Amino acid sequence: MTTSNDLLMAGGLKSASFPVIGTRVSGVIIGLPNPVPQTEFGTGKVKFWDDGTPRMQVVVHLATEERLPGVPGDTGRRALYVKGRMRIAVREAVRRAGASGLAVGGTLAVAYIGDGEPAVAGGRPPKHYDAEYVPPVNEANAALMADDPGPAATAPVGASAVPAGMPAVPVGASTVPAGMPAVPAGAAPLDAQRVLQALAARTAPPASTAVPALAAAAGTDAQVLARLGRLGPEVLAQLGLTALQP
Repeated sequence: MTTSNDLLMAGGLKSASFPVIGTRVSGVIIGLPNPVPQTEFGTGKVKFWDDGTPRMQVVVHLATEERLPGVPGDTGRRALYVKGRMRIAVREAVRRAGASGLAVGGTLAVAYIGDGEPAVAGGRPPKHYDAEYVPPVNEANAALMADDPGPAATAPVGASAVPAGMPAVPVGASTVPAGMPAVPAGAAPLDAQRVLQALAARTAPPASTAVPALAAAAGTDAQVLARLGRLGPEVLAQLGLTALQP
C-alpha cells in the first residue's frame, strides 16, 4: 500500500496520461483512493463550483506494467486522477462488478475511447472513457464460503462389510463349505512347508478322501490342495494328520 511516507521519499508518483484515443492504463490498486481538490493546469489554483464548493477528484495509485524508456528506476507506479467523465466510467465499472467502491488489491483499467463535443466553439473536446474493475479476492471470506472436501466415506458403525447381493454368514455358523467335513477338535494344524517337502520326496496314489479335511484344517490354496492328493496314508501319519483321515 502506498503511504504518505512513500510519496514523500519517492518524490510523488507520475500521473497516468491519455495522450491519444486508444490509450489504456491498467494496474492493481496499491493505495486507498484519496479525494483531493481539482486544480487549474499551470497555475495550481483550486477549482470551485458556482456555489463556492471545491471541485473534487479521486486519486488512485496503481501498480502498472508501463515503463518509460530513458527513465531509470521507473517502477510503473502511476497516479490516476479520476474526475469528470472518467469518474462516471469508473463508477459504472464498480457497479457492474457488484462492489461498493474501489479497494486495495483490486484491478482498475481505464481506456480513452473518443472525444465529445466541445462546450464552446473552439474549445477542447471532452474525453470519453471506458473502465473495467475487478475487486480483490478476500481470502478469508473465500475460505469461509468454500465447501469442505469432507472426510473419506466410512461404513456406519455396525454396518455389514459383506458386499451387496452376497448372503451374510450368521453369527456362530460354520465357515466350512457344505459337503466338506469339519476339523475334529484337537487336530494338528497343517504345516505347508512340511507338506511340500514330503511331496518332493515321493509320489503316492491319491488320498482323495483326506483332502477336504486337510483343506478345512489349513485353509490351503488350490495349488497346494491339488498336490495334497498325491500323499499316501503313511505320509499323512508322519505329518500328524492321521486324525483327519476318514
